[in-house]
Amino acid sequence: MRTIGRAMAAVVLAASSTSVLADSWTTMEEESISLSYGSQDAAKLEIFCDKDSQIVVPEPGRVKPSAPVVFTFVEAGKTKTIRLDTEICGVDGLTCTDRKNGEISAYKKTVRGKKQALAWAEKTSSFSVKGPTINLSMKANNTVFAKFAASCKKWK
Repeated sequence: MRTIGRAMAAVVLAASSTSVLADSWTTMEEESISLSYGSQDAAKLEIFCDKDSQIVVPEPGRVKPSAPVVFTFVEAGKTKTIRLDTEICGVDGLTCTDRKNGEISAYKKTVRGKKQALAWAEKTSSFSVKGPTINLSMKANNTVFAKFAASCKKWK
């Protein structure tokens, strides 16, 4: 009987620790307001709100530029797409400690003003990021997004 109890406890513990490590949405307030999707140790998508709106997707591999990365979101039932710019180590003064010059560090897009970041938080139901080494799809989390929007509105 004790063996069964221990086995059940191990299954419950494994299930709860797996859910903690699963990809999820989080928000943080530091130098700006950020909304991140991914595991705690490695965010895969970040949306920032300060004076501008910004999308950042770190490149998971050590690759050179090849094809565009596209950020897609569904807002009020309409699908919208933004092509992300490539940040390349050694170009435009970007110094990378974990990659060689010529390799991609991240994909980014900045949109003037915080209106777009607020629209992503308040009106978007799903997101995806697709490119040669990235294929992510995620649904909005209304609770986390409401917290992000409230902080974004107050941010100066």
